[in-house]
Amino acid sequence: MTIFENQECCGIVDTKVKKNRYYNIPARDHRYMGICIVSYLDLLNQLNLPHLKLSYVCFVSSGFSNISGNLSLLTKETGIPISAVAIIDLINISKMAISARHFLHVMSKGGIITSDSFKEIV
Repeated sequence: MTIFENQECCGIVDTKVKKNRYYNIPARDHRYMGICIVSYLDLLNQLNLPHLKLSYVCFVSSGFSNISGNLSLLTKETGIPISAVAIIDLINISKMAISARHFLHVMSKGGIITSDSFKEIV
């Protein structure tokens, strides 16, 4: 879980490892994500941080296959932006000078995130 410096919001990053290198949110993970989000919200309450807004959930993997529709569906079902970023893009993003505010803005859009997503002016 990432908690941003203003202590008003947070995000979840969930790593996925697949033998064939491409992740697509299978049905089992789709069902599990709803349960996970409820668990994370409960955890915030247990940590006495109920004021934190869960601003995004992001899947990280070596690559993705046909994931856009599943990201949109999960976003609609949970009300929380769900995104995906390939590990190579995450490495490139980590080398960029990005403010926490800009990072949060991009991640809160949901969908597939690339290093180019952070080059757009806010």
